[in-house]
Amino acid sequence: MNYKDSIIIIFAKTPLMGQVKTRLEPILGQQGALALHKALMEKVISTVKACDLSAVELWVSANKHHEYFVSLCNSMNIDERDIHEQCGADLGARMAHAASDALRRADYVVLLGADCPSVDAGYLNQALQLLERGEDIVFGPAEDGGYVLLGLRQVPAEIFAEIPWGTAEVMQVSRQRLQQSGKKWTELSERWDVDRPEDLLRLTELMSVL
Repeated sequence: MNYKDSIIIIFAKTPLMGQVKTRLEPILGQQGALALHKALMEKVISTVKACDLSAVELWVSANKHHEYFVSLCNSMNIDERDIHEQCGADLGARMAHAASDALRRADYVVLLGADCPSVDAGYLNQALQLLERGEDIVFGPAEDGGYVLLGLRQVPAEIFAEIPWGTAEVMQVSRQRLQQSGKKWTELSERWDVDRPEDLLRLTELMSVL
């Protein structure tokens, strides 16, 4: 099934040495962390494109003309017009900007982290199906207290402003903010992303990148 009124946004950091997967550098080194970041990004993009559920856009932290992204366009059949640069002072502002931009071109959007290889076609389909049915906000909670996926029909300030990004309280604070404002949301089952040393063991079972 293809959700023609939707856009899947993959959020990714530009692959720069010493600036990606830094919490894993003590184990992998800077080169290894960079290689892991690229492998995760390619895995997620490949999974999303293979699903063929929706239009797909890649939103990157800096320099959308970086040679790596040029290479991705060639190797993974990505239109360079579908690569955008994030804009905002923190992660919340950047996600809000990307979602707002996409919602001018679609009825609903799904934001997905480029380091979430546990998200598969079925999981994406669940989120898109809920949004198509009229749900305004859909979360895919992460085991570490954040979330791996966010589906939206609107851009509620409650879940983007003054959130303790990068901590185990992100999902909890988001729920509290929405409850206080009276907004409703739906949650999918928990999934995992790759941020901590303990995530690497599960990753090696899923893909050969180390």
